[in-house]
Amino acid sequence: MTGDIVSVEIGRSTWQGQAKEAPVLAALTPAPQDPWPTKGNVQEVAESGDGFWRPCSGCHESNEGYPTGPYHPVLKCHVGLGCSECGGIGAIWDTTDYGAMGDWLAKELVNEVDQQPAQEAVPVDLSHGWLIHKAGRGWFLPKAKGYTGCIAEAGRYSREDALSYSHPNDWDGPRDNITIKHESEIAHPPQPSETGAEPRVICLPYPMDGYGVCVGGRYDGWLMWQHPDGQWLSKSKLDADDPAKGLHAALRALKGRSHNG
Repeated sequence: MTGDIVSVEIGRSTWQGQAKEAPVLAALTPAPQDPWPTKGNVQEVAESGDGFWRPCSGCHESNEGYPTGPYHPVLKCHVGLGCSECGGIGAIWDTTDYGAMGDWLAKELVNEVDQQPAQEAVPVDLSHGWLIHKAGRGWFLPKAKGYTGCIAEAGRYSREDALSYSHPNDWDGPRDNITIKHESEIAHPPQPSETGAEPRVICLPYPMDGYGVCVGGRYDGWLMWQHPDGQWLSKSKLDADDPAKGLHAALRALKGRSHNG
């Protein structure tokens, strides 16, 4: 006489057989693995060395630099679906010394500046390129048609016109808080279109949530950080006495943005 036939799930397979044999097979079947690491496991890994959890590049996809996977409150990062690279948890433990990487990158940027040949000074043509500023109003627009707070929109005048506009009440009268400056005297971060020079570009594999690899570039003392999709992320002034200082500030700003975004 045969007993009842039952089904037992074993992993991804289904066993069918005698009901009396089912309890034995069920006891031998391993329990399904929880894809989320427990807090104890995370603590154990964290104590093994300095580092942090970050999304697994093998199974986590981003959308234009922004994370798409769920955020794990214990790992404190977004996670992927799981793959052989991360062991199925969607995140990996990163022990890269990014402080040392920042020091190296800062030295590379400074060394490049030191190795650049000295350029001969180009005489400045003072007959044109004068800007007019009125206190409390801003810079004169071209042809003195209003004011602007943006120096890029300000008009560039000849020296004669600048002197004429800066003395609206004749040469012996008050100047109405109007001053003139040549554009060569006005300091502002140089742009690539102004210098005509390509920036020093170094790939920095900074594993921020949803950002991945960022690019660091130098524009005459400015550190610019850009995502490969073209989005500008951050910039900082390169400190001549401590070149790593500005770099670390930029990295902290980027990491804070990734966690807060």
